Amino acid sequence: HAADLLLATPDGAMGSASVLAAMAAGVPVLTTPEPCMTELIGHGETGLVARTTQPRSIAARLEEFMADSTLRWPLADRARARVHGEHAPSGLVAAMMEVYERALRPAVRTS
Repeated sequence: HAADLLLATPDGAMGSASVLAAMAAGVPVLTTPEPCMTELIGHGETGLVARTTQPRSIAARLEEFMADSTLRWPLADRARARVHGEHAPSGLVAAMMEVYERALRPAVRTS
C-alpha cells in the first residue's frame, strides 16, 4: 500500500520519527507551523506547512496539494534527499564531530 501524503498535526500522535520515515520513503508531509515540524519541513521545499494550526488552513494546503499533480514528486525527492543527507547515521556522526571540534577550539579574544 502507498500513501499520497502524511498529515502531521499538533493534536495528533505524529512524532518527528514518523515524519522522517515518511520523508525517507518519499511520502510528502503536510504539517502545521510548529517549531518541531518546521525544523524538518520547509514549505514548498520538502513538504507543505499550513499557515496556522486551524483546520481551514490545513485544508487549504491539502487542497493546494491535491490540485497540483506536479507538486508531489519534487517534494518527495527533496525530502528523501534531505533525510538521507542530514539524518543518515554518517551525516549525524559528521555533524556531531563538527560540534565537538567547535567546542574544543580555543576561544578567540578581541580587545
